[in-house]
Amino acid sequence: MSFASRVTRIVAAASLAAAITVSVGGLTNPQPVSAATTTQTQSTNQRARIVRIAESYLGAQYRFGAESTRYVDCSGLVWRVYKEAGLEAKIGGARMGAKAYYYWFKRRGLASRTNPKPGDLVIWHKGKHIGIYVGNGYAVSALNERLDVRKHKVNWLSGFTAYLHVQLTGGTTDSNDGADATSGFLFKVTSDVNGLNVRSGPGEKYERIGTVDRGAVIRVSDKAYDGQGRKWFRGELPNGKVGWVLAEYVTKI
Repeated sequence: MSFASRVTRIVAAASLAAAITVSVGGLTNPQPVSAATTTQTQSTNQRARIVRIAESYLGAQYRFGAESTRYVDCSGLVWRVYKEAGLEAKIGGARMGAKAYYYWFKRRGLASRTNPKPGDLVIWHKGKHIGIYVGNGYAVSALNERLDVRKHKVNWLSGFTAYLHVQLTGGTTDSNDGADATSGFLFKVTSDVNGLNVRSGPGEKYERIGTVDRGAVIRVSDKAYDGQGRKWFRGELPNGKVGWVLAEYVTKI
C-alpha cells in the first residue's frame, strides 16, 4: 500500500471516530428541561383536571353517604373527584366528612376566607357542607335530594366559613370559560343526523331521556364537562323538557 493510500485511510478513520463521538454525545447529553416549567405545567393541569371532573358530576343525584358515579353526598363528591384525578393525597388521602376535611386543612393553616383558586374546597356552616371551587365565584356541590349536584355562587348558600387551600402550587386554570356567555342564549341543533340524544346528565353514562332533531332550538342554562373533557350544554328543549346535549352539535343563534 502506498504512503498516500495509508494517509487517506487514517484520515477517513479519524473522521468516522469523530462522527461517532459527536453522535453519542448528543444522546447522552440531552437539553435539560426546566424543573420550574415542568412543575408549573403539572400544577396547571391538576387544577384543570379537578374542575373538569367536578363539572362532569353536574346533575348527579344526591344520596347521603354515597360516593359512586351516579350518587354522591357533599363530601362523597369531593372524595370522588379527587380520587378520579389521582390527587386524593392532597386532601388527606381518605374519605372524610365535611367537618373532618375542614379541621384537617385548618390544623395545617390552609383555611381562610380569601384568595380561592380553582380546585380548592369550600366550607359552609363550619363543616356542615362542602363543595369544590371552580372559579369566578362559583362552586360545585352536592346540595340535597331535591337539588342534587349543582354549580352555584359561593355566596348563594348562607353560612360561608372558609376556603380550604389545596396545595397544588403554580398557575391556575379558571374553569368558567364562557359560562356567562352561553347561559340564557338560544342554540340551534346543527347535527347532520336527526335524533340527537338528550341525556339526564352531562355524559353518555347518563340515561337517554329523548332525542331532538336538526334545526331545533334549545335555551341553554348551564354547561359541564364529562370524563373525556367534552363539553355538554343543559337546556330547555322544544317540548319543554330539560336535558343535556353535546355542545359540538349545537351553535349559538
